[in-house]
Amino acid sequence: MNGYLASLTLEAQKRIWRTFRYSLALDPLVLQS
Repeated sequence: MNGYLASLTLEAQKRIWRTFRYSLALDPLVLQS
């Protein structure tokens, strides 16, 4: 069960990070700073 929760957390972190990078790519002001 512990490994299952750890894998869920890892997947959630990767999904959040991917969304974060995608939002940065759409914001030229953030890329310039």
